[in-house]
Amino acid sequence: MSKCPPGVFRREATTSYHYRRRIPLDLVAHYGRKELAYSLGTSNYRQACDKARAEAHKLDVEFAEVRNRASGLPVQPGLQLTPAKAEELASK
Repeated sequence: MSKCPPGVFRREATTSYHYRRRIPLDLVAHYGRKELAYSLGTSNYRQACDKARAEAHKLDVEFAEVRNRASGLPVQPGLQLTPAKAEELASK
């Protein structure tokens, strides 16, 4: 079984898993807070781990797009999951 990524947790008052991710310091001003946290919408640990991996990738892409916009570089619409990144995620 693959390891669950960091940031997956279950709140005491609920049965569903949540995902928490710290916002990089250079992007805190853009987001107006230091971390993002939200429900993964499942109480199944394995599904929560899968959803957290997908969310981590989405946030990596989003952070890169925000940095590109801030630096004036052209934004690549719909950054795709590269085969190397897919292989890395599948092996975890």
